[in-house]
Amino acid sequence: MSRKIETIKRLAHVKISLDGLKESHDAARGKGAFDKAIAGALAARDAGVPSVEFTCVVGRHKADGLETLVELVEKLGFTVIFQPVRNSLFLDTERNGSAWQTEAAANAGAPVVWRAITCGAVAST
Repeated sequence: MSRKIETIKRLAHVKISLDGLKESHDAARGKGAFDKAIAGALAARDAGVPSVEFTCVVGRHKADGLETLVELVEKLGFTVIFQPVRNSLFLDTERNGSAWQTEAAANAGAPVVWRAITCGAVAST
């Protein structure tokens, strides 16, 4: 681990993907992946990386847990960037039956809003 930390110390910015709260993240990435993502962010910050943030792709499939996710990220002192579901690899395939993919297809071409949430402040661009 010490060799990895030495490499991490040289970074200016680290982004870590979260697929929602623990249950949905672990379902997508494997058991224990959520805890590893959080531990990785904490380790990067402790190693002195100036900018550590989480990213989360947002769609209806994750909408219910967003407020809890924001609270967790704020409690840990990190930033989370929410990115809307766009151009899914599964659109127009047999796997696009979910409501959030249907909504994304219907809204193709709609303006994209990026939101950064840090310590309770919300900024849109």
